[in-house]
Amino acid sequence: MSKPLHLLIDAGNSQIKIAIWNGDTLSKRNSCTQNNFSSTISRYKTIDIKKIFFVSVISSEANREISTKLHKTFSIKPIQLKATRSLMGVRNGYKKPSQLGDDRWCAVVGGYNIIKKPLMLVDCGSAISIDFVNSNAKHEGGYILSGFKGYGNSFLHTHKLKNLKIKKINLRTRTSIAKETSDALVKGYLLMVISSIDRMYKEFATNMGCKPQLIITGPYSKEIFLHTSLKVKFEPDFVLKCLGVISMEY
Repeated sequence: MSKPLHLLIDAGNSQIKIAIWNGDTLSKRNSCTQNNFSSTISRYKTIDIKKIFFVSVISSEANREISTKLHKTFSIKPIQLKATRSLMGVRNGYKKPSQLGDDRWCAVVGGYNIIKKPLMLVDCGSAISIDFVNSNAKHEGGYILSGFKGYGNSFLHTHKLKNLKIKKINLRTRTSIAKETSDALVKGYLLMVISSIDRMYKEFATNMGCKPQLIITGPYSKEIFLHTSLKVKFEPDFVLKCLGVISMEY
């Protein structure tokens, strides 16, 4: 007997990811922006969807628009996942649990329930978030680093750099010493992020007395994944996968 299908949505600042969850795997993945969300979501109208779940880091007004559009399209009231003190046996490590990003909480809860061991989560999007979950299913907290766009904007008030066009990170970029300024900025960013991940992983592993599972996800995760020397599980749609796991509890 087939399991009921859930429509999943991960609304981030850079893009909105959409997929179908059948209880085990993701399918029919799509991505879009807020501007073409309506046309993208209409592709799922013929699917027998039973429930809709979404997690979001965008504005409350934009969330209401998404929720309204989903309700009108599918005649199903969507469920928005919010950060709470605890969920599915995982405890939130923030002093004020609601202040943890909802997408980070989704990955923490779903991730631990998938992996069942200490883990370090790195989500590479508009910002880079790093979260830790210990062996007792407690979220230890985390870090937030600048995303690449924000990093580039940080040089706008530096006289000799403000008019420089910074190259995008591509999959061929290496952290070797640069011979020109724009290249130095890109490689400097990669070195900064990779070094942070490496150091935080080693400290966490020492504290745990074991090797935690390192997972890298997000829109720009592949660029980072290819440069770390650590053993990594690359999961570009990990938040959606975790949302699917959580959706089975409702």
